Amino acid sequence: PSTKAATVAWESEQRDLGLTVVSPGDAARVDAMTEAVLSHERAAKLLERAPHREVSVFADVDGVPCRARFDALGDGIALDLKTTEDATRDGFRRSVRSWGYEVQEAFYRDVFRASEGHDVGEFWFLLVEKSGPHEVATFPLTEQWVRMGHEQAARAREVFRACTASGVWPGRDEGDTPIEPPIGAVFDHEDRYEQKEFV
Repeated sequence: PSTKAATVAWESEQRDLGLTVVSPGDAARVDAMTEAVLSHERAAKLLERAPHREVSVFADVDGVPCRARFDALGDGIALDLKTTEDATRDGFRRSVRSWGYEVQEAFYRDVFRASEGHDVGEFWFLLVEKSGPHEVATFPLTEQWVRMGHEQAARAREVFRACTASGVWPGRDEGDTPIEPPIGAVFDHEDRYEQKEFV
């Protein structure tokens, strides 16, 4: 019979081998999400065009050693798979703002170009919802998003170079200025109360 100690020892062994231990429930959820992605016509076609999985690309960009790890890569196309709570267009827009996906795409493009001498080509985000029925969507970012990302990625490399050279890594300055609500929250509030939506 299996004991808790035996289970803990087995899990430790698997981790020492470089493996990731997941629960049966998590494994079933991953299988369901995988099936949802592969059953989605557009996502499946994009994956066919990008047959190379988990490809690491290394290059110096602006004097900074960088690595980009593509979920899927093909000739003239790169894909990034994201799990999400909301795979709608508005949900993805919020995720881009929250998680900086435009910076990720720009950074990956910069590293690929520095390594290979040409642009990666199309860049698609493949989204799959974490909860059933695991809706799937595919979106590229606009040039405006990516241009903003390039500027942020370049600034991050500039800060990294400066901090590396000086040995000074400043922390976040919280300050004592009151925090204003973001403009989107103000608009949402005004819309809701103007329409008397109190629930």
